[in-house]
Amino acid sequence: MKVEIMNVAEVNAETQEQLLQFAKFNKEQAGVYGVLCPTKSTLTAEQIAADVDIPERVKEIVEMTKDRFYKFEVWESDLYEVKDPILIGREKSKEKDQQYDWYDKHFLLARWGEELDSFSNLKKKAIEVLTKKTKIALIRSKASIDSYLTDVQLFVENGISKGDISIPSFNPGCLE
Repeated sequence: MKVEIMNVAEVNAETQEQLLQFAKFNKEQAGVYGVLCPTKSTLTAEQIAADVDIPERVKEIVEMTKDRFYKFEVWESDLYEVKDPILIGREKSKEKDQQYDWYDKHFLLARWGEELDSFSNLKKKAIEVLTKKTKIALIRSKASIDSYLTDVQLFVENGISKGDISIPSFNPGCLE
C-alpha cells in the first residue's frame, strides 16, 4: 500500500527531526475529494491508532500531530473504483467567538491506497462522476417540469381543491 504524507515543510541536513507542516485544505481539494470520497468519519487520535485499516505511517503522523489537531477525519469511498482515502486534521480557530466546529481550519495530512493518482487525474474523475450525477438530476427535474407543463390548469385546480396554493419549486442545484 502506498502512503503519501502531505508535508510541505522544508527539511534540511541540520534538521534533527522532520518538521511537519501542512497546507490548508482548499476549496478545490474539498470539491474533488468530496465527490470521490463522500463517506466522512470523524475520529480521535486513539480511534485512528486502533483502526486496523489505516496504515502505520499514517498512524505515526497522527501521533506526531495529535497536540495540534483536536480531531481527524477520514474521507473514503464505498465504490470499488475509488479506494484511496484521505486524512484531514482539524484545528480549532484561534478567535474567541469561533466556538463552533464549522470555523475549524482543515488540513490535508495524508492519503493512501493501492495506486495514488495525481490530483489532476483525481479532478478529472471527480468531474466525470459529478457530470453523470448532475445529468441524472437534471433529467429527473426536466421530467417533473414536463409533467406539470402537460396540464398546468389541472395541476392548479388540484392544488386549490386541496388548499395548496404553492407554486412548484425546482432546485436548480449547481446551476445557481
